[in-house]
Amino acid sequence: MFIKAGATRFVVFTPKYAIKIARIPIFLALISFVRSLHRKVRSKSPFRFSRIGVHASVLGRNMFGRGLQANRAEAAYWEKTKDANCIPVVKVLLWGWIIIQPRAQKVTRQDVLYSNLCDRMMTDLEFKNPKQFGRFDGRIVILDYASLGDPTLGAVAPDQLA
Repeated sequence: MFIKAGATRFVVFTPKYAIKIARIPIFLALISFVRSLHRKVRSKSPFRFSRIGVHASVLGRNMFGRGLQANRAEAAYWEKTKDANCIPVVKVLLWGWIIIQPRAQKVTRQDVLYSNLCDRMMTDLEFKNPKQFGRFDGRIVILDYASLGDPTLGAVAPDQLA
């Protein structure tokens, strides 16, 4: 078992499953708040709690919500489409804070290039990062497809690429 940290989620790899957990960067928000407070105290300017708190809360909310949004988007996309080109979502826990998926085997860039996904996802980004793909049940599948379930997270759905 090992853990990898992405931009918005931690992924815990067990022998059979990949468990995606939304990151909770509350400490980053707290550090930002303390730094802002310290600067205000040192500068001896008038103390306005609301101005200090806004920066910390915005930082926390933006980072805090992205992992949750990604987990929920993947779960919703899988539930809605059961897309055979995506790794299935086996279980959703704690309202989307945690999703559990089967673990896939690593693939190379050439594996992705010669797969059935080549016709569907023709952007350079996907082919430069084969970590977004894996082998599951003998076929190449997309491992991180949150942007398919929620276009505000990045890419567009494959059927919109034409």
